[in-house]
This record gives sequence, C-alpha cells and structure tokens, in this order.
Amino acid sequence: MKKLSKEATLRLLLQGMYKGLQDAKNDPLVQAKYPRGLSFIEGMVVDLGKKAARDPNFKLSEKQVKKLNQFLGGSSGVLSSVLRRHIVRHCNGNECTMVSPNEFRFEYVKPTFHVTGELRVGGTYKEDTYQIDSTVETLSEVLAQYAISMKGYRRGVTEYSFENGVIKMESMHRNRADIFDVNEKTSELELFINGKPLAKALGEQAIKYFQRS
Repeated sequence: MKKLSKEATLRLLLQGMYKGLQDAKNDPLVQAKYPRGLSFIEGMVVDLGKKAARDPNFKLSEKQVKKLNQFLGGSSGVLSSVLRRHIVRHCNGNECTMVSPNEFRFEYVKPTFHVTGELRVGGTYKEDTYQIDSTVETLSEVLAQYAISMKGYRRGVTEYSFENGVIKMESMHRNRADIFDVNEKTSELELFINGKPLAKALGEQAIKYFQRS
C-alpha cells in the first residue's frame, strides 16, 4: 500500500539541508569556492534543526529565512544546487509532497498565537463574562478588543495587578455630592497563549497598554 503524503516539516527540511552540506564538503568546486569550509552555515542549520525537533511549532524568523536562502539562490550556484537537491530528496524520501529542486526556497511565515481565556466584568450595576478564543499575530489585537472593559473610572482611583496569568483592574469613583454614593468597577482578564497562562512579562506589558489606552 502506498504511504500517504505527509507535510514537509521544518525539521525535515533542515535535515535535508544538513545532509546537503555534508555532501558539499567533498565537492571540489565547493571546496574551491569556500576554502575555509562550511562551518559558518552548518552551525546555524544544526542549531535551528534542534529547535525544530524540540518544538513542532517552531518557525524561522524573517532574518533566518533570508540567511538560509542566501545559500539556495541561483540555478547555477555551486553550493545552492547541492543543498536544494538534498532537501527535496530527503523530504521526498519521507513521503512529503515537494516542489522541484530548482524552485525550493524557505518561506517566512508570520507567527500567530492562539489566545483563549475569559473576561469577567463586575461592578455596582452589572456583572458579565465574555469567552475569548482567537488567533492573532500580536497580543495587542486581543487587548484592543477589551480595552474599554479594562479601563477604570475617569475621575476615580484605579489599580492594576497581575497574578497567575490574570490581569485585574479595580476602580472606585465617589460622588462629590454624596460621599456615600460609591461606584465600583472590577475586571479580570485571564488569558492563555497557545495553551499556556499569560507570562508575567506579557501581563505587565498588557497593564501598560491599558494604562495608556
């Protein structure tokens, strides 16, 4: 039975590039062009390959993509043709669907984050809960949606805090004409980024965002 085609993962692509580098080391034309060897690119490929092996969701940065593609460009390049051939051969050998060797290049994919959680809004007059489930490129995209709910009273006393992935806002406004007339507002924004609770650094960044909004 023929195996089903599987995705050409970054890990497989980098494995193929590493194999290409090992083959290229023995190529007289490559040796003549790179007399000092290929360690300057080999180290980068090995390091990225380890990261891709540890994390299936790991993506290359725009700078890393440009760097790798420097060695894959040109149809008549001494090194590039060897590397592209091994990348495609390695992935085809693992039942991946691939382009032809001359067409292959790494592509930059903007990172996205799956954000889930809950916004709980309470106060003197109402209590509401909103479920959060969206995929975004930046955290500010989510924060912008809930900025109004996380703002305190304009003339009141507002305090923000962060603990265990939850951003909390507490605000109080006292009526000048009636000191016993006090409006209170509380909001709790609990976020999970790719299934993990919002990190402290991001929580503090979010608080600054709300304070500026």
